Amino acid sequence: MYSTTCLIVSKRKELSVKHRKIIENMGHNVIITHALDKMFEEIKFVEPEVIFLSDTICENFTELIKQIKILTYNYSPVIIAISKSSNLEDKLEILEHGADECFGEETTSQEFKARLNAHIRRYIENSINHSTGLIGEKLGLKNLRRIIKKQPYSSVIKIEIENFSPYKEIYGEIAHGKVMQTIGALVNSTFSTEDFISHLQNDSFVLITNPMKAEKIASFLTFAFDNMIDKFYSKQDFENKFIKYFSDGMPECKIPLMKLNIGIVNLESSSAKSEKEILATLNELVKICAMSKNSTYIIDRTKLRGETAKSKLKNKILIYEPDDALSYLIQAGCELKSLEGKTIQNLNEISEILKNFDPNIVIFDFEDKGKKQKFAEIVQKIKTHNSEIKIIFTSAERKKTEVFTSGADLYLPKPYEIKTLFNWVDKFLK
Repeated sequence: MYSTTCLIVSKRKELSVKHRKIIENMGHNVIITHALDKMFEEIKFVEPEVIFLSDTICENFTELIKQIKILTYNYSPVIIAISKSSNLEDKLEILEHGADECFGEETTSQEFKARLNAHIRRYIENSINHSTGLIGEKLGLKNLRRIIKKQPYSSVIKIEIENFSPYKEIYGEIAHGKVMQTIGALVNSTFSTEDFISHLQNDSFVLITNPMKAEKIASFLTFAFDNMIDKFYSKQDFENKFIKYFSDGMPECKIPLMKLNIGIVNLESSSAKSEKEILATLNELVKICAMSKNSTYIIDRTKLRGETAKSKLKNKILIYEPDDALSYLIQAGCELKSLEGKTIQNLNEISEILKNFDPNIVIFDFEDKGKKQKFAEIVQKIKTHNSEIKIIFTSAERKKTEVFTSGADLYLPKPYEIKTLFNWVDKFLK
């Protein structure tokens, strides 16, 4: 649930207390200040959604409204002036200088509530993501900042949809929208009144909940998503477990099916002190989840903190290229980029070389016609040795679907530029 904060700035203490009771009864948080310096401090650190500004606070009231508009340009709160004047011209001047509403001190409680509700509703609606119906990034990050300060006994869950952008490009806007609506409904189904859900970006969400529920929610989401993924793809793509671009003469990389990567941070045990640090930790957890082929989640636990082993350096390239000149050129390119390149002349030696060299990428040109089965067997040997090895297939002799189904990760038709090849090498080594 999104909790709205209202700041009341007034020297009329009796009226301020009356307004505070009304607003708190509506379920919103209230801060009262009677001094300008305190007001600016609260605006900076609390970022209230609504600022009630009484014209008793200073003489140059309209100038103060303009200053607040400048100070709050990045999140644009609702500014409601409370005027002791019943003169229409005075109220119009206040509105012309930037206030969104002007209440008279004589405004009844019923009218006060109705008009305030209208402004808060509009403020929140402006941040809603229309695809999922969830609160957007702007208010989501603001609420995360508040929860870090006020509710440390909470868990923050980041849900990221991997391979969502290429899905949109290949399947189109309508299919993309249906996926987004389905995921929004799935995430929303875990929601309870004390939880908060925000749609951060096109392919990620943040959910703030009780630590006792966090892992159960993540487990449910990964299970449910993997069991409905077939509804989003054609039968052929789902059976192949990948999609690809249909374009002749262009490099093609097979794109795995979508999956959910979920990171969980418990605020109480986390050393992070700001929403940026929390999100950075969550991003690292999501990257680890990306190593899994299926939807998965990982929790940042205190017991896992501390020094970790250094990751193995990824810089080994195995090259099988019948064209001697091109093979030499690729080998030279590896040396220039400080990569360890090794060429193979006889494919019968592939098992022994894989064992001794243990490459991260295999650049593979197999043009012998009539040996389709052998091609599949070689790829199978590579993937059996290490399923994480990326295979770049550089021949135009085979059908693309067959190449990808056999296990290749990139189809690069000849002739190609060496720069293009190494751009893909860099991507696969990251």
